Amino acid sequence: MNLQEFYLLEALKEQSKLNLSYKTDHLSGVNYINNIKVPLTFPIRILDFISKTKKTKKTNYCFIGTITKKRNWVKDYNKNSIIIASNRGRDNSKKFDIDEKYYQTLCESKFCLTPVGECNWSYRFFEAIMCHSIPIVEDNSLDIFKDDYIYFYHNETHTYTEKAVLNNYQKFVSSNHFLSNVFT
Repeated sequence: MNLQEFYLLEALKEQSKLNLSYKTDHLSGVNYINNIKVPLTFPIRILDFISKTKKTKKTNYCFIGTITKKRNWVKDYNKNSIIIASNRGRDNSKKFDIDEKYYQTLCESKFCLTPVGECNWSYRFFEAIMCHSIPIVEDNSLDIFKDDYIYFYHNETHTYTEKAVLNNYQKFVSSNHFLSNVFT
């Protein structure tokens, strides 16, 4: 089971809708519930946890994850940054738990480096938005969700503003990334 399917199942449990049929399309970053297309879905418990975490910005940039050759650009950030090579998200015994330290670090960072992985999208992009960080994508990023939000490319000048953060957050929370919005 991948994270996308796990999150969708968790969200269906939260809504007491486990009787519905579902499938995930990982490459396209979409789900289908009873053959109706819905976006990537997050369990509300993640947003609840993040909403209780202070958003005091102590760090400019952060990245915690697997650093592949394609993601090597994240190493360019070293001044007042937290860059940690980690395979925790690929460890099936840990990847489905809420990583409190990970989210705390994102909440304390102005910007989050959000390279794509095997697909043309990244959960980290949305996690950054939930944590009031502005996503930074690689130059020429193919991230299929980036154009719906305020973000910066790697080689652009990065300016942190509360307006951008709140715009992203409000857009994300009001979207159908939480099934409570779909079933109301």
